[in-house]
Amino acid sequence: MKTYLTKEGYNKLCEKQKIELKNLENIRQEKSIAWSSDGDGIHDNPIYHTFKDREAAQLVNIQKIAQLLSKAVIVDCETRNINEVSICSIIECEIINLKNQFKKHMLIEIVGFGESDIKNNKISYDSPIGKSLMGLKKDDTIVVNLPIGDMSYKVIKFYDNWSETKK
Repeated sequence: MKTYLTKEGYNKLCEKQKIELKNLENIRQEKSIAWSSDGDGIHDNPIYHTFKDREAAQLVNIQKIAQLLSKAVIVDCETRNINEVSICSIIECEIINLKNQFKKHMLIEIVGFGESDIKNNKISYDSPIGKSLMGLKKDDTIVVNLPIGDMSYKVIKFYDNWSETKK
């Protein structure tokens, strides 16, 4: 299965992989020191076993990142789709809580896998809200079932970039 990432998300994941590889190197050095400093390393060396377990966990993290990168499809956000919600779209939505009819407007950017940042209004395409918004056009409305209740999302406007939203 493909994993869609923005160029920014891909670069962050590559940087995370470098950090994780450096951490693995440090763990292996510590494991080597533990092996040579106390006991035979197999039976009576709990510090060695701790580093061995950390090494295994670190390898799993690195493999997960490598798998994501190998399936990555980089989406070009330089040319945003302003007719249909897709990855990189910046949209204004009217959101209505159908339980209490509370209404608000919100700017949302649809981003790649693992790139969500709620504080900066970035929602991943594979989140429940992101999945529901994908493919919508201006004035389309969708109801999303969320833990807080059903929410109506209406696409009000598309933007080419964040600076345009400030006008």
